[in-house]
Amino acid sequence: MLLVITGEPGVGKSTLLLKVASNLRDIGVNLYALIAREIRVNGIRRGFEFIDLITNSTVNLALVKDHADVDYGISIGRYIVDINGCKRAAALLRDAIRADYTLVLFDEIGPMELASEDLSNTLIELLHSNKDIIAVMHKRIKHKVADMYKAKADKIIEVTKGNRDALLKYIIDYYLMEGSKRSNRL
Repeated sequence: MLLVITGEPGVGKSTLLLKVASNLRDIGVNLYALIAREIRVNGIRRGFEFIDLITNSTVNLALVKDHADVDYGISIGRYIVDINGCKRAAALLRDAIRADYTLVLFDEIGPMELASEDLSNTLIELLHSNKDIIAVMHKRIKHKVADMYKAKADKIIEVTKGNRDALLKYIIDYYLMEGSKRSNRL
C-alpha cells in the first residue's frame, strides 16, 4: 500500500503526517517515521532537519546559505543541502527497510531531499520493498523518483486548509483497511 500526501507549502502536510504516525503508533502499528521539519532560531527559519521519530535523533537536511556550517552541498534557492546529512538520513531509511516495520512514513519527497543521489536511491529501494508507505510529496516536484511514487500510489491525497482536519481519520481508516488487506496476502 502506497499513500501519497501532497498540497501547497505550509498547508499542514507534515503536521498531518506526525499526527498519523502518533495515532497509528498508539494503536500498535509497527511503524518507522523519518520526518523533515524546520530548524528555527529565535523564530527565524535557519534550515531543515530530519527527525527519526523512533529514536528522536536528528540530521541536517539543508541550511540557509548565510548560516550553513557546511562548505559543500547543493544549492537550492537560499539553502545548501547537507549531502552528509542526507547520507545519514538514507542510512536510517535503509535500516528501516531491512527491519521488521510494516509501515514506513517519509516526509518529504521534495527538491532538497532528491538533490541527494543516496537518498533518491534509498527512496526507490523503499518503493520496491514489501513495506506499506505513507509519504509526503512536494506538490510541484518534477523528478523521476516522484514520478515513480505517483505511478505506483494506491491513492494521492491533496491536503487543503478546508480538508486537513478530516484527513487524519480518513488516512488512519484507509491504512487500517488497506494495510490489513495487504498483510493478509503476505
